Amino acid sequence: MKILTILGIALTLLVQVPRKVENSFNRKFPSVKNALWSFEDDNYHLSFEHFGQQKTAIFRYNGEWVKTLVTIELSELMFCIRDHLRLKHKDKRVGNAYYVVTPELCEYHVYMEREENGETCIEEDPLIFDENCEFYRKPNLP
Repeated sequence: MKILTILGIALTLLVQVPRKVENSFNRKFPSVKNALWSFEDDNYHLSFEHFGQQKTAIFRYNGEWVKTLVTIELSELMFCIRDHLRLKHKDKRVGNAYYVVTPELCEYHVYMEREENGETCIEEDPLIFDENCEFYRKPNLP
């Protein structure tokens, strides 16, 4: 695990971030001074802490903000989402949960854990809920 962390930091240091992306990030999050940069899926990902929350902001090469993912605890999910998970997915545990904000909408993405070959894995496709607790099977995001 330590090797992967060191490798991740080394790769982050090698990312050349366009000025437009830096400027957009600084306008959107002016109080953030330390962010880890990475380049994934043709977008720049910036991981940082903001007001006590772990966030990842995603920008296109031209500086356009795509979305921000806010890591949240199970207890921070709306009651109706927790209730849905308790009733419909009682045999699984929540692995990760995010509040996802885009220019068009806000959603909750919940990644469930599953057992595979005796190991705990996080499912690739999240359960997605809108802010009205409507459940979607597929993401509505770009």
